[in-house]
Amino acid sequence: MMKIFYSVKSQFYADGTVTAELNGTRRAFEKPDNTKTQFIHKDVYIDWFPSKREAYAKIKEVKGSSR
Repeated sequence: MMKIFYSVKSQFYADGTVTAELNGTRRAFEKPDNTKTQFIHKDVYIDWFPSKREAYAKIKEVKGSSR
C-alpha cells in the first residue's frame, strides 16, 4: 500500500543561521532515504517522515536548536 511521506528541509549556515521548512510530499511504498548535502557555507538535510505531525515536530526541533 502506498503511503504519503513528508520531507523537511533543514539548512545550517556557517554563520550560525538555521532554517527549516516543510519541503514537500511523496507517495511511496517505503520511506525515501534521508540526505545530507554539504556546500561551502551551509549543510542541507532532507529528512522524510511518515506523518505531517512528525515533520512539524522536526521543524520545531531544528528551529529551537538555533537559539
